[in-house]
Amino acid sequence: MQHCPTQAINPAIRRAQIWCHRVAWCLGLLVTAAAQATIGPPVKIIMPRDKAVPAVSEQEYVGRIEVRVGREGTLDAFHLKGEGWQIVSLDVPDQRVLKPGEVLTITFHAIPGDASKPLTFTLRFDQQEVRKLFKLGPADFERLTKPRPLTRIGPGIPP
Repeated sequence: MQHCPTQAINPAIRRAQIWCHRVAWCLGLLVTAAAQATIGPPVKIIMPRDKAVPAVSEQEYVGRIEVRVGREGTLDAFHLKGEGWQIVSLDVPDQRVLKPGEVLTITFHAIPGDASKPLTFTLRFDQQEVRKLFKLGPADFERLTKPRPLTRIGPGIPP
């Protein structure tokens, strides 16, 4: 149906046309994003909080990283780096097959020039790189352990 400039368009039809154009535009964005995105492997990398302590500049830091997987796969190419951090040692295997439920524990020793700078741990899981950023400075630990204020989420619902 073509629109003649001299005819008035029903407002409901015009709203439907605008809505359809917006939906088509959003779907185009989703398809483009899906084409560019990479799906990360089922890997969880953590530094257990119960054992972690804040890093202090110019003092050796000993940390422990735990790696878990959601499906069996090969882990390799382990690296730890950070601006101003001197990595003294990183206790990792050359290659390791890890199964769900297993934990790979990695111990490292490093000296931060500036403890507020983050460390980045990387590995490959079945040839796909996985990264985890760790912020270990005193201010970061204070934010993690500082209690947050309670907020009311709706009328009549106590915080």
